Amino acid sequence: MGRLPGALGGPLALFAQELPVDEVATHTFPFAEARAVFDLAHDRAVASKILLDLTRA
Repeated sequence: MGRLPGALGGPLALFAQELPVDEVATHTFPFAEARAVFDLAHDRAVASKILLDLTRA
């Protein structure tokens, strides 16, 4: 596995803190609308940071 287990410790700790992302996210979609996320992501004039919310169906 190499360095993988140690390399994930920092990023996983940040995810656990539930950092506020509303200030940087331009759009949030529920998982059921995943196709729309990829369609929107192609238009950089409209979307910058798009979140796919896995907690909503």
